[in-house]
Amino acid sequence: MEKEKAFQKALTDFTFDVACGGAISHMVDKGYTVRQITQRLDYPLSYEKAQKAVTGYLLKKRILLFDEPDFSKDHVREEYVKEYGPGGRSSFRKVVIGKTEAVLDKPWKESGFVPSSGQMLMDYLGRKTQENTEEYAYISCDFGLYRREEYQSFLNSRQIEYIDGILWQKKRAYHRLDYRMKEIAGKLILWDNYQAVCYFAKTGECVRISAGSAGNEI
Repeated sequence: MEKEKAFQKALTDFTFDVACGGAISHMVDKGYTVRQITQRLDYPLSYEKAQKAVTGYLLKKRILLFDEPDFSKDHVREEYVKEYGPGGRSSFRKVVIGKTEAVLDKPWKESGFVPSSGQMLMDYLGRKTQENTEEYAYISCDFGLYRREEYQSFLNSRQIEYIDGILWQKKRAYHRLDYRMKEIAGKLILWDNYQAVCYFAKTGECVRISAGSAGNEI
């Protein structure tokens, strides 16, 4: 039964990917937001469907995590591909599309960091990400727990648009520390209530970020 459900889901996902998934993932990789993606597609797609597709893609690529980052084991990313055999008969085959290797075999080294400015935080995150690479650097995101009006005044429209395009759960999530999330963190640190946790797996560091005096910059 479980295998049948998995196959049916794979079939549904494949059908969607054939229709528009490839175009969506390509635009996500280019940095487009959900709104921009719906405007650029050659066929109509609701914002909600695009939002679901984008969130699913971010999860599949491990850009977004809904559980605390775990680098004590390998993470293999797989998907089904359609193949044609003799007589044109089609079948699905599972293939590996990526792998994040285990790099942590001991507890996180915990520390704290209280930047005095948004730029100071961005510079710090930039150095740590360069040291660990983006694939092994994450920052916590509580957008599923915040009210939008709590943080929107600190961000520009492009940043809010990106956040709105993700289907956040009502719990803490974790996002890879790409350029966009570094910028967002650099702005949110001006908010007195802002706190975040960063994970740098190759150096084994878990760093708690808090606003401190940065909130006085405004």
